[in-house]
Amino acid sequence: GYGDIVILLRTSAGWAEPFSQVLASKGIPVYTASRTGYFAAQEVVTLLNYLRICDNPMQDIPLTGVLHSLIVGCTAQELAMLRSECPDGRVYDSICAYVEKAEEISEENVEKLRLVQKLKLFLSQLTKFRDMAAYTPIHELILYILKDTGYGRYARAIPGGAQRGANLHMLVEKAMDYEKTSYRGLFNFIRYIEKLQKYEVDFGEGFKGCRDHMIIAVSYTHLTLPT
Repeated sequence: GYGDIVILLRTSAGWAEPFSQVLASKGIPVYTASRTGYFAAQEVVTLLNYLRICDNPMQDIPLTGVLHSLIVGCTAQELAMLRSECPDGRVYDSICAYVEKAEEISEENVEKLRLVQKLKLFLSQLTKFRDMAAYTPIHELILYILKDTGYGRYARAIPGGAQRGANLHMLVEKAMDYEKTSYRGLFNFIRYIEKLQKYEVDFGEGFKGCRDHMIIAVSYTHLTLPT
Protein backbone atom coordinates (compact mmCIF):
# COMPACT_ATOMS: atom_id res chain seq x y z
CA GLY A 1 0.00 0.00 0.00
CA TYR A 2 0.89 3.66 -0.04
CA GLY A 3 2.05 3.45 3.55
CA ASP A 4 5.07 1.38 2.43
CA ILE A 5 6.36 4.18 0.15
CA VAL A 6 8.70 7.00 1.13
CA ILE A 7 10.21 9.54 -1.28
CA LEU A 8 13.54 10.68 0.17
CA LEU A 9 15.02 14.01 -0.91
CA ARG A 10 18.39 15.55 -0.12
CA THR A 11 16.54 18.69 0.99
CA SER A 12 12.86 19.63 1.21
CA ALA A 13 13.42 23.23 0.14
CA GLY A 14 11.99 23.76 -3.35
CA TRP A 15 11.24 20.08 -3.91
CA ALA A 16 8.84 18.69 -1.34
CA GLU A 17 5.93 20.96 -2.26
CA PRO A 18 5.98 20.17 -6.05
CA PHE A 19 6.14 16.43 -5.29
CA SER A 20 3.19 16.73 -2.91
CA GLN A 21 1.13 18.82 -5.33
CA VAL A 22 1.61 16.39 -8.21
CA LEU A 23 0.77 13.34 -6.11
CA ALA A 24 -2.26 15.02 -4.54
CA SER A 25 -3.52 16.11 -7.99
CA LYS A 26 -3.61 12.42 -8.96
CA GLY A 27 -5.63 11.55 -5.87
CA ILE A 28 -2.66 9.91 -4.13
CA PRO A 29 -2.54 10.57 -0.36
CA VAL A 30 0.73 12.26 0.56
CA TYR A 31 2.41 13.70 3.64
CA THR A 32 5.30 16.15 3.49
CA ALA A 33 7.65 15.96 6.46
CA SER A 34 8.37 19.63 7.02
CA ARG A 35 8.92 22.07 9.85
CA THR A 36 7.12 24.84 8.01
CA GLY A 37 3.89 25.29 6.09
CA TYR A 38 1.39 24.73 8.86
CA PHE A 39 -0.13 28.21 8.90
CA ALA A 40 -0.29 28.24 5.08
CA ALA A 41 -2.36 25.04 4.91
CA GLN A 42 -5.78 25.93 3.50
CA GLU A 43 -7.75 24.14 6.19
CA VAL A 44 -5.81 25.99 8.92
CA VAL A 45 -6.27 29.35 7.18
CA THR A 46 -10.01 28.72 6.86
CA LEU A 47 -10.49 27.67 10.47
CA LEU A 48 -8.47 30.62 11.81
CA ASN A 49 -10.53 32.97 9.64
CA TYR A 50 -13.69 31.50 11.14
CA LEU A 51 -12.35 32.07 14.65
CA ARG A 52 -11.51 35.67 13.72
CA ILE A 53 -15.07 36.42 12.64
CA CYS A 54 -16.44 34.62 15.70
CA ASP A 55 -14.52 37.21 17.67
CA ASN A 56 -15.43 40.10 15.35
CA PRO A 57 -17.48 39.60 12.17
CA MET A 58 -16.76 43.14 10.97
CA GLN A 59 -13.53 41.99 9.32
CA ASP A 60 -13.94 41.87 5.57
CA ILE A 61 -10.92 39.80 4.58
CA PRO A 62 -11.40 36.79 6.91
CA LEU A 63 -15.17 36.95 6.44
CA THR A 64 -14.85 36.87 2.65
CA GLY A 65 -12.44 33.96 2.99
CA VAL A 66 -14.96 31.99 5.05
CA LEU A 67 -17.82 32.80 2.65
CA HIS A 68 -15.75 31.56 -0.29
CA SER A 69 -14.57 28.48 1.60
CA LEU A 70 -16.33 25.13 1.70
CA ILE A 71 -17.84 26.02 5.07
CA VAL A 72 -20.31 28.40 3.38
CA GLY A 73 -19.68 27.58 -0.27
CA CYS A 74 -20.31 30.95 -1.93
CA THR A 75 -18.97 31.24 -5.46
CA ALA A 76 -17.12 34.31 -6.72
CA GLN A 77 -20.23 35.21 -8.71
CA GLU A 78 -22.41 35.01 -5.61
CA LEU A 79 -20.03 37.21 -3.63
CA ALA A 80 -20.06 39.77 -6.42
CA MET A 81 -23.87 39.67 -6.48
CA LEU A 82 -23.98 40.13 -2.71
CA ARG A 83 -21.85 43.27 -2.75
CA SER A 84 -23.41 44.75 -5.89
CA GLU A 85 -26.95 44.50 -4.49
CA CYS A 86 -26.03 45.46 -0.91
CA PRO A 87 -22.95 47.68 -1.23
CA ASP A 88 -23.32 49.72 1.95
CA GLY A 89 -21.11 49.05 4.95
CA ARG A 90 -18.88 46.07 5.48
CA VAL A 91 -19.36 42.57 4.11
CA TYR A 92 -21.22 41.51 7.26
CA ASP A 93 -23.64 44.41 6.76
CA SER A 94 -24.19 43.24 3.18
CA ILE A 95 -24.99 39.72 4.38
CA CYS A 96 -27.57 40.93 6.89
CA ALA A 97 -29.15 43.31 4.35
CA TYR A 98 -29.33 40.59 1.68
CA VAL A 99 -31.03 38.14 4.05
CA GLU A 100 -33.52 40.81 5.11
CA LYS A 101 -34.47 41.31 1.44
CA ALA A 102 -35.19 37.59 0.99
CA GLU A 103 -38.97 38.08 0.88
CA GLU A 104 -38.58 40.40 -2.13
CA ILE A 105 -36.87 37.69 -4.20
CA SER A 106 -39.18 35.87 -6.61
CA GLU A 107 -39.38 32.07 -6.60
CA GLU A 108 -38.10 32.01 -10.17
CA ASN A 109 -34.77 33.55 -9.17
CA VAL A 110 -33.12 30.32 -8.12
CA GLU A 111 -29.58 31.77 -7.88
CA LYS A 112 -30.57 34.46 -5.40
CA LEU A 113 -32.67 32.07 -3.33
CA ARG A 114 -29.75 29.64 -3.16
CA LEU A 115 -27.50 32.43 -1.92
CA VAL A 116 -30.06 33.44 0.71
CA GLN A 117 -30.13 29.86 2.01
CA LYS A 118 -26.34 29.77 2.32
CA LEU A 119 -26.22 33.12 4.11
CA LYS A 120 -29.06 32.27 6.50
CA LEU A 121 -27.36 29.05 7.56
CA PHE A 122 -24.07 30.87 7.96
CA LEU A 123 -25.57 33.62 10.12
CA SER A 124 -27.40 31.09 12.26
CA GLN A 125 -24.25 29.08 12.91
CA LEU A 126 -22.06 32.14 13.45
CA THR A 127 -24.50 33.63 15.97
CA LYS A 128 -24.53 30.37 17.93
CA PHE A 129 -20.73 30.10 17.96
CA ARG A 130 -20.30 33.75 18.97
CA ASP A 131 -22.60 33.17 21.92
CA MET A 132 -20.70 30.01 22.85
CA ALA A 133 -17.34 31.79 22.67
CA ALA A 134 -18.19 33.74 25.82
CA TYR A 135 -18.20 30.64 28.04
CA THR A 136 -16.72 27.74 26.03
CA PRO A 137 -13.03 26.73 26.15
CA ILE A 138 -11.35 27.52 22.82
CA HIS A 139 -10.47 23.92 21.99
CA GLU A 140 -14.10 22.86 22.53
CA LEU A 141 -15.33 25.77 20.41
CA ILE A 142 -13.07 24.65 17.57
CA LEU A 143 -14.42 21.11 17.81
CA TYR A 144 -18.01 22.39 17.76
CA ILE A 145 -17.26 24.49 14.66
CA LEU A 146 -15.68 21.55 12.84
CA LYS A 147 -18.59 19.27 13.70
CA ASP A 148 -21.56 21.59 13.18
CA THR A 149 -20.31 23.09 9.90
CA GLY A 150 -19.20 19.69 8.63
CA TYR A 151 -15.80 21.13 7.74
CA GLY A 152 -13.91 18.58 9.81
CA ARG A 153 -15.55 15.66 7.97
CA TYR A 154 -15.01 17.29 4.59
CA ALA A 155 -11.33 18.02 5.24
CA ARG A 156 -10.73 14.37 6.08
CA ALA A 157 -12.71 13.09 3.08
CA ILE A 158 -10.84 14.86 0.27
CA PRO A 159 -7.38 13.84 -1.06
CA GLY A 160 -4.75 14.39 1.61
CA GLY A 161 -7.49 14.14 4.22
CA ALA A 162 -5.37 12.38 6.83
CA GLN A 163 -2.88 15.23 6.89
CA ARG A 164 -5.62 17.88 6.73
CA GLY A 165 -7.33 16.26 9.68
CA ALA A 166 -4.04 16.17 11.57
CA ASN A 167 -3.49 19.87 10.87
CA LEU A 168 -6.92 20.71 12.29
CA HIS A 169 -6.28 18.52 15.31
CA MET A 170 -2.96 20.32 15.87
CA LEU A 171 -4.86 23.62 16.16
CA VAL A 172 -7.06 22.01 18.81
CA GLU A 173 -3.91 20.98 20.65
CA LYS A 174 -2.50 24.52 20.40
CA ALA A 175 -5.75 25.85 21.87
CA MET A 176 -5.36 23.43 24.79
CA ASP A 177 -1.79 24.63 25.31
CA TYR A 178 -3.02 28.23 25.26
CA GLU A 179 -5.66 27.43 27.88
CA LYS A 180 -2.88 26.36 30.27
CA THR A 181 -1.55 29.93 30.27
CA SER A 182 -2.92 32.87 32.22
CA TYR A 183 -4.67 34.26 29.15
CA ARG A 184 -8.31 33.63 28.37
CA GLY A 185 -10.80 34.27 25.61
CA LEU A 186 -11.01 33.99 21.85
CA PHE A 187 -9.54 37.44 21.21
CA ASN A 188 -6.35 36.61 23.10
CA PHE A 189 -6.07 33.19 21.43
CA ILE A 190 -6.17 34.81 18.00
CA ARG A 191 -3.48 37.30 19.09
CA TYR A 192 -1.45 34.35 20.40
CA ILE A 193 -1.61 32.58 17.03
CA GLU A 194 -0.85 35.82 15.14
CA LYS A 195 2.29 36.33 17.23
CA LEU A 196 3.45 32.83 16.33
CA GLN A 197 2.92 33.70 12.67
CA LYS A 198 4.59 37.11 13.01
CA TYR A 199 7.73 35.67 14.56
CA GLU A 200 7.67 32.74 12.14
CA VAL A 201 7.17 30.13 14.84
CA ASP A 202 5.83 27.38 12.59
CA PHE A 203 5.13 23.78 13.49
CA GLY A 204 5.29 22.05 10.14
CA GLU A 205 2.20 20.23 8.99
CA GLY A 206 0.92 17.81 11.57
CA PHE A 207 0.74 14.10 10.95
CA LYS A 208 0.96 10.86 12.90
CA GLY A 209 0.97 7.32 11.65
CA CYS A 210 1.91 7.49 7.95
CA ARG A 211 1.86 3.72 7.64
CA ASP A 212 -1.43 3.33 9.48
CA HIS A 213 -3.09 5.88 7.18
CA MET A 214 -1.74 4.32 3.96
CA ILE A 215 -0.13 7.51 2.78
CA ILE A 216 3.06 8.32 0.86
CA ALA A 217 5.63 10.27 2.88
CA VAL A 218 7.86 12.87 1.21
CA SER A 219 10.80 13.41 3.56
CA TYR A 220 14.45 14.39 3.55
CA THR A 221 17.34 12.28 4.67
CA HIS A 222 18.23 13.82 8.05
CA LEU A 223 14.64 13.97 9.37
CA THR A 224 13.10 11.13 11.38
CA LEU A 225 9.72 10.10 9.97
CA PRO A 226 6.70 10.28 12.32
CA THR A 227 5.31 7.00 13.64
